[in-house]
Amino acid sequence: MECLLEVKTADEAQPKIARFVPHRTQSWGVLFWQIVRFGIVGILNTTIDVLTLNILLWHFPTHNANLLLLYNSIAYTLGALNSFSLNKYWTFQHRQTISGWELVRFAIVNVAGILCNDSIIWIVARTLFPLFASGLLWANASKLVAVSGTMMLSYLGMRLWVFASKPQGRRLSR
Repeated sequence: MECLLEVKTADEAQPKIARFVPHRTQSWGVLFWQIVRFGIVGILNTTIDVLTLNILLWHFPTHNANLLLLYNSIAYTLGALNSFSLNKYWTFQHRQTISGWELVRFAIVNVAGILCNDSIIWIVARTLFPLFASGLLWANASKLVAVSGTMMLSYLGMRLWVFASKPQGRRLSR
């Protein structure tokens, strides 16, 4: 039987729980940069979303709120597809392989995002309809309000459910 002598440093001699509680400045700093990265990814996703919406509006002009919802759903989906990899690997820095359950959670959050985004667009588009003669301005004003209203839902869904950090198991020393 082998016996190992374990020498503990002053830091290791402290109660175990103290080492696992992050320092306040560290956790706020990590959270701050995570939100900054999420914002950068969001800007890119929104650019894809808005460009797709405008391409659809340019090729198939409309002043119909229901058709605008279809265009918006297509555009939002393309932005969301870009979102998965960038948020998984860069924003939330998850290195694990993609799991089926992770994809399902991502899809659920994005379907909720599309429904939220479409609902806001429908309400705003119907409200703004008499104010804008240009269908393009009308659609983009509606989209801007919808994007603003959907940001927090998306961030919280991604951070707290889709890419939530799992507690790391600890090995106990003997």
